[in-house]
Amino acid sequence: MDIGIINSGAVHAIPRAIAISKYINVKVFIETGNKSTSHKYLTKNKIETIFFDSAGSHSFIKLNKLLKNLKIDLLICNFALGTHFYSSILSLKIPIAVIVMGHDLLNDEGDSQVSSIEKQLVIECLKKCDFIFAKSEYLISRLHNRSIKNNIYLNYWGISFNNLVKFNKKEIRKQLHLPQDKILILSMRAFEPRCNIDIVTQSFINLRKINDNFEIIYLGQQVVSEYYIKIKKLLAENNCSDAAHFYLNQTFQDVLYFYSACDVAVSIAKSDGFPNSVLELMAMKVPLIVGEIPHVKELLNHKKNSVLCTIDTIDLENKIQWVLSDTNKTELEYILDNGADTVMKFGDLDNNAQMLAGIIQKKKTENRKHKSIKIIFLFLMLRALNKISLTFSSKFHIANRKKAAEFKSQMQLLD
Repeated sequence: MDIGIINSGAVHAIPRAIAISKYINVKVFIETGNKSTSHKYLTKNKIETIFFDSAGSHSFIKLNKLLKNLKIDLLICNFALGTHFYSSILSLKIPIAVIVMGHDLLNDEGDSQVSSIEKQLVIECLKKCDFIFAKSEYLISRLHNRSIKNNIYLNYWGISFNNLVKFNKKEIRKQLHLPQDKILILSMRAFEPRCNIDIVTQSFINLRKINDNFEIIYLGQQVVSEYYIKIKKLLAENNCSDAAHFYLNQTFQDVLYFYSACDVAVSIAKSDGFPNSVLELMAMKVPLIVGEIPHVKELLNHKKNSVLCTIDTIDLENKIQWVLSDTNKTELEYILDNGADTVMKFGDLDNNAQMLAGIIQKKKTENRKHKSIKIIFLFLMLRALNKISLTFSSKFHIANRKKAAEFKSQMQLLD
């Protein structure tokens, strides 16, 4: 059996493809914008890689032509939102599987501005999929609420335990030029409002007023946005800029160094799947505080295998202090041990990839005989809406360039 895996740019799609390739012959289709970061890993694992351009008004036509010429038995779409998904449903007669991540289906709870037309398009496309792999029971319940019930399977995906090493804290801090005598909080999520980095930052500021030994490390991707500037300004206004360390665009290996260097890590996103960074920290037994949202509560129980907090500054501050207290050391070790066991049980990427491979190989499917008129109509409506939006925004091109220049200037002043 030959399968294709098409990726909209989701960072975890590459390790998934590599894991699946151990059980089925795989071809991977990736946006050209992700070529530099993805190609070397796939080539190293001898996986055929085909790139497609998702930019421009003719991107759908190009992708449609590419997909129609594929010689594969089944296509897996990572992320159920975007042209790569809609094009696959409209272009192919072969069976299609989709991996629903969370942010694609729960966009109302995140930061995505998704039109009602596109929301309906996603639902109709999901109804046409032969397999749906959802990252949580909560996502499955949300799919059912939208009358989507066709061949849905729970798959937490997870992480590869290869090269997942916890380093000596003192030695790694020296290597990274981080202070030995400070209490380091790690914020490893993206600079998006969805991830509540402002709440993490305010909690850090409040704790530093009590104890100036607190410092914070920010990981994530480099972004130019109002939200990123908001975080930098918040630190500057509270005289905490010197106690904040920004290490953006890190490789997987470098991320492990920062996991090992911190005293406590924090992840309190308001909308999530089950983030790999949380699983990695749990597997490494790094003290971690996680925001209490539906996905997380499926696997994590407060003070059993995790430390959970409500998403507000006061509770986060209290939980950080609890984790760092010597009087709770024995209880914390018990939680960390159980947390690592939970990841081993539910978050083993290799086991979950094998499960997916087994399902799609055993389940008999038939090629789709006709396209949905409703999907075609919604897709054309979405394209028309996007075209109007692009035309409208082009009138303000000069203003947008000026605003971008102002962002860049502000960031240079804050750095």
